Amino acid sequence: MENAETESVKPDPGTNHRKELIKLLKQAAHARDVCRVFNDCLEMSAIAISNTVDFVHKAEREARYLEIIGAYEKREQELFPEIFARLALALEGKAASTGPEDVLGLVFNELELQNKNKGQVFTPQHIADFMASISCRDDIKTTVEEKGYVSMCDPCCGAGVFIMSMAKAMTENGLNYSTQIVCTATDIDLKCVHMTYLQSALYGIPAVVIHGDSLLVQEWSRWYTPVYMMNGCGGRLAG
Repeated sequence: MENAETESVKPDPGTNHRKELIKLLKQAAHARDVCRVFNDCLEMSAIAISNTVDFVHKAEREARYLEIIGAYEKREQELFPEIFARLALALEGKAASTGPEDVLGLVFNELELQNKNKGQVFTPQHIADFMASISCRDDIKTTVEEKGYVSMCDPCCGAGVFIMSMAKAMTENGLNYSTQIVCTATDIDLKCVHMTYLQSALYGIPAVVIHGDSLLVQEWSRWYTPVYMMNGCGGRLAG
């Protein structure tokens, strides 16, 4: 009985990495506002990934990267690769245990940054999972069989929790989200754009994340995940 109880509460392999990620962010923010450090880390990480596939905006984004990192001392700069590595490990742990989930939204809340962002909160994972499970039914399988993929649009993506939940639901229904979904996500908050982009990119989800205003139909930048580019998803949506 004791063994059964122990097996039923296996630790999430990504939790420790998330905790270490938070420690590193606080360490990098020892003399700064942690909100700024969090945002800077998101932007630099997003740029580092984007510049491997988006050569049109590479020079502009590289200049922005150098501008951000230049504001930190050398010992602080050395923390950012560690932070990125911890994020990747935390997401890998989630993918291996529960399937893709929103890690950065949890980090945002655990750092209590919602208090500095006008009470901004993100949809709880279990709510997003429930909604995705409803959406991911036989009609989606039929669409995938007919077109080879299904498209998804999130006009106010936050940290990207609905994209993560849809990827998880597809896996549970025997579908491959890396090749059988194309996601378009938009948010007016650049921080949210970077969170959604980073998690989608590292989970291997084909997505274009737009910094824009869905209500006013305004757009300021686009961020393409590596898998999106490798799969030629732009041509799919154009078709």
